[in-house]
Amino acid sequence: MERAATLGNEQAMNDTANYFHYGTGVEQDFAAESEWYRKSSESGNTVGMLEFGQNLLDGRGVTVDVERGVSLIRRSADAGNGRASNRLGHMYEYGNHVERNLVLATTYYGKSARAGYTWGMTNYGTALMLGQGIAKNEPEAVAWLTAGAERGDTLAMNN
Repeated sequence: MERAATLGNEQAMNDTANYFHYGTGVEQDFAAESEWYRKSSESGNTVGMLEFGQNLLDGRGVTVDVERGVSLIRRSADAGNGRASNRLGHMYEYGNHVERNLVLATTYYGKSARAGYTWGMTNYGTALMLGQGIAKNEPEAVAWLTAGAERGDTLAMNN
């Protein structure tokens, strides 16, 4: 796997990073994990952008760099990564590493939902149900919460 990663295969870069993160077949090494996600990110891979960005926020294997971490997660979200859109929405909803902004939170939850990310569907549906950062729209909220529930999200099932 590491050979394919070294040759530039983005999926292999992400897989190698995961091996180092969990210590699967190698000694757990967060610096190596971050290095592989950095390489994946620099090749334009949205998963690499999200994961390296999160590592920069958490200081996992790298020095904390909030500005760069948020920027990478935003780039991933803006490139269509539903999980990154949901993560960025959560950051805006709670003011984690960014100024709290419910309109932006809901905007990114909506992008996440439309990208097919289950938790994004639930978060967007919840925002619509509550009128949080967006006009209240119960029929649309129910549709998104139902979609999240059908994909197994128990939070959506309980809303």
